[in-house]
Amino acid sequence: MSTFAKVFADFGGPARLAEAIGIEDFHAQTMKTRDSIPAAYFLRVEAAAQRLGLKGITVKSLAAIAEAKAEDTKKAKAAREAPLAPDGGEDGGTPAPAGAGVRS
Repeated sequence: MSTFAKVFADFGGPARLAEAIGIEDFHAQTMKTRDSIPAAYFLRVEAAAQRLGLKGITVKSLAAIAEAKAEDTKKAKAAREAPLAPDGGEDGGTPAPAGAGVRS
C-alpha cells in the first residue's frame, strides 16, 4: 500500500470505507479530501480490509503511509522556511531579470 488514496480506492471509495469501519460518510470524505486516515482508525481499517479480503492494508502499511506523508510535509515546510541567499536568489546566484524565460 503506497498512499491513503489507494486505500480509499481499494475499499471502493470513502462511502464504502465509512461503512466498513463504522463512521459517517462525511467523515470518510473529509479524510479522503485531506489524504489522511487518523491513526485511531488504523485497527478498524485493517480489520475491515481482512473481512473484505483486501490485501496489503495493515496497521503497519497505514503507519508507513502516514510516516512518509509526515516526512514530505516536513520537507515542504523546511523548503518554504529556508532563507533566501543574501542577493535574493535561492541558490546564491543573481535573481533572473523580470521576464526571463518568457517566450513570445
